[in-house]
Amino acid sequence: MIDQNHLDLLLELNTDDSQHSGGALIDHLRGTHDFLHEWGNEQAVCLAGLFHSIYGTQYLIEMEAANYLEFMPKSPFTVNELNTFEAKIERGRELLTAPAYDAIKAGIESKRKEISSSREE
Repeated sequence: MIDQNHLDLLLELNTDDSQHSGGALIDHLRGTHDFLHEWGNEQAVCLAGLFHSIYGTQYLIEMEAANYLEFMPKSPFTVNELNTFEAKIERGRELLTAPAYDAIKAGIESKRKEISSSREE
C-alpha cells in the first residue's frame, strides 16, 4: 500500500498531468511500485520504484555515474566491463554535469591502471 503522503507529493509534482509510457506518469510510478511490492520487495525498494522517474533522465544518469564511481574501486572489473561502462558514459556525456563526467573518467582511468598493474604482478 502506498502512503497517502507519498501520493500527495507525486500529485504536487504534477505527475498526474505528465505523460509517460502511454499514460500518466503517476500511473507508471504506481505500477512500478506495485510490481515491486507484489514480488515481495522491502518497502524501501518499493518506494524507490515509486519515485524512480521523478527526477528526469539527466539526474537518473548522474546518480548512476555516482553509484559506479563509489563502488568501482572496491569491485573487480574486467577490461571488457570497463570498456562497456565507458561507452555508456560517452553516449550519455551530454546528460552529465562536467564534474560528474570528469570524475567518472578519472575513476575509469584509475581502474584501468589497477587492472594493468595486477596483470604485471
